[in-house]
This record gives sequence, structure tokens and C-alpha cells, in this order.
Amino acid sequence: MEHVLLVGDQNTYLRRRGDRVELQEGVLDADDLEADYGATVETHIGEEFVVAQPDLNDIFDRLLEQRTQTISHKDAGYIVSRTGIGADSAVAEAGTGSGFLTLTLARSAREVRSYEVRDDHIASARRNIEKVGAGNVTVTQRDVKEEGFEADDNHLVVLDMKHPEDAVPEAAASTRNGGYVVCYCPVFEQVRDCADVFEDTSLRHAETVEVSRREWRVFPARPEPQTVPHTAFLTFARKL
Repeated sequence: MEHVLLVGDQNTYLRRRGDRVELQEGVLDADDLEADYGATVETHIGEEFVVAQPDLNDIFDRLLEQRTQTISHKDAGYIVSRTGIGADSAVAEAGTGSGFLTLTLARSAREVRSYEVRDDHIASARRNIEKVGAGNVTVTQRDVKEEGFEADDNHLVVLDMKHPEDAVPEAAASTRNGGYVVCYCPVFEQVRDCADVFEDTSLRHAETVEVSRREWRVFPARPEPQTVPHTAFLTFARKL
């Protein structure tokens, strides 16, 4: 079922097309939610909303299950842009979680194979993927530390797991020449551990970064108080 975004002066809602909805600002009939994108609809008490097309972030924030801490927009975006994945890229991921990074990668890549060990995370991620309709994603229960990955032609492998260093050799074996392995490391000790393991594989450390984000107030022009704390260090290695 298609969803639409209802954007008001104070609040924004995600609702299904064709539903009659009761909002804080009043009631919208089913016909109102069939309006074209860009149209303005009015509740029974005169509050106006613009009907807009939702993107992945709208759907994830307002519709999908979030059972785990998700990778932030700033980190997910940097991974996609730094590794240069595109429509011909095969991507693998260890640590599905709720599936936010999985779905972000799927928007750019040809296919994403995601691996997870926990039953509850797998069930939640599969429901989220089904809601979005991402047909190029598979989620498999597999311990990549013990069983490795299923393919050896990946442009990118992301390790978002408790001890990413333990899966680095398997990630290296599943990455094509010139491809990338990215370790998502909340603490710097994990960065060192991953870099140590790189030395024993065909991977070469490319960079380790911490991506920062600062919001600004426009009137008057000044930075907002820092509200986005440290999330993780992103450690990139390239197979040569």
C-alpha cells in the first residue's frame, strides 16, 4: 500500500493512501489522501496539509521498526559516497540490525546481501524491507566469522558487528580487487584491532574517519548547540 506524507505548519505525518485519518489537527477523509502530490488538503476544522511523496528517511523514521541503534545518516551517506558503489555493484553487510544501512545501500547498489545471527533482528529487518519493497536485498542468518560470505565479487563489504576485526579475513576473501571493506567501530580500540588484521590480508588501510555534523540557525545566523554526539569511527580498507 502506497504511503503519502502530510506536511502541516507544525506536524508531519505518514499515512496510507485511501485511509480516513484522525490527526491532532482534525480529520481527513479517504478522498483527501488520494490527492496528487503537491496538492493542499484541509481537515474538517480548517487545518491545511500539503500532500508529498515520502522518501526512505520518512518511511524509516515514521513507519519501520527500529529494534537496534541504527547507523546515522551522516555515516551511511559517507560510506556510499566514499566507496563509489553504483548500479553494477554487489554489496555485502554483516550485522543487519533494523535494516537502515541495508536499505540505504540498496538504493545505490545492484544487490545487497545482508547477514545477521539474531532471529529477532532478521525478522524485524525482513518486515522493514518488505514494507519498503526493496527487491534487491536478501537477509540470511549466518555467522560470517565462522562461515564466511557467500560471494567473492563484492564491491563493498560493511562490518557492523560487535567485533568487526574477527570477520576481516572473511570480508577480504569476499571482496573483488579494488573493492572496499568498511569496519564500523564505536570505539578506537576496534580501529586498531581491524588495522592489525588488515596487515595479514590482501587489504590495505585507506583511511579512518569520524564524520561530524553541525546544524545552523538561519535567523540569526549561528550554529546550533552541538546535538549530534560521536557515533563511530569508519575504517576503510581497499583490496589490492
